[in-house]
Amino acid sequence: MKVDPFVAPIPRKILNDPELRPFFEYFIRWAHDIWIRTGGGSDDVKSTQNRDVYDSTGYAAQVWEIKKQLECLSNSYDYVPENSIFNTVSVSSNYTCAPFDFVNAEKKSEITLPQHGECVVRNADNSKIKIKSTKKINGHSQIYINKKGTALHFKYFPQEDEWFFV
Repeated sequence: MKVDPFVAPIPRKILNDPELRPFFEYFIRWAHDIWIRTGGGSDDVKSTQNRDVYDSTGYAAQVWEIKKQLECLSNSYDYVPENSIFNTVSVSSNYTCAPFDFVNAEKKSEITLPQHGECVVRNADNSKIKIKSTKKINGHSQIYINKKGTALHFKYFPQEDEWFFV
């Protein structure tokens, strides 16, 4: 036998309020729908064993494998956590970035991206800043930043062996 806990009436004060009534009617309908979709008054949830819902052997093995792959990847590259601070460099001539440089470039500087990691290049003076790499950059061998204040954040993706700006 199923018992519906949502048959309790909405209080009259709420029903008479034009702002509250639609909210509570919708909320009760939503709560009832969720209750029905999760088994309603039956004991379907109670009868389900934990082993049916959570296969610890398979899940743990997958997590362990992913963790090993991430460790291997982070050891292969100069991994810096997301909250790390970029090294700020101002240049007015040719410069080769180190991973995690923020380069403020001017006077037609030519910036070479590192082999991996990420960096940011900013045009400081409206000159034509050339950015190049031994790898492709968004499908190109080189790109330019022409407008003062424009900054591009580059990330190297080893799977594609290419730099992308994000």
